[in-house]
Amino acid sequence: HPVDRVGRYLIAEGFDIYPVHPVRKKVWGLDTFPSLNDLPESVDIVDLFRAPQFCPDHAREVLALSVRPKIFWMQSGITSQEASDLLNDTAITVVSDRCLMVEHRRLCS
Repeated sequence: HPVDRVGRYLIAEGFDIYPVHPVRKKVWGLDTFPSLNDLPESVDIVDLFRAPQFCPDHAREVLALSVRPKIFWMQSGITSQEASDLLNDTAITVVSDRCLMVEHRRLCS
């Protein structure tokens, strides 16, 4: 699965990862959190591996955080104009239909 490959890559590259999943308790050996609001600290990037119809709700979740991320990233194949529009008037950079692993490799190689 792409999410598994990208997640393991980011961990190997030294990123601090906080998996969010409403049901699973562990991902890549890491504890998961049921929502963004449950994270132990603020994050710089929210990296979404969700179908486009779920992205607006995640954008709303981001807007409700006391400390917002710098980037709202929708992985390859994922775009949501509604999510982008919700975050449009904020300082949050919205990226869609791009792979964080591919872009990291391209920029850091």
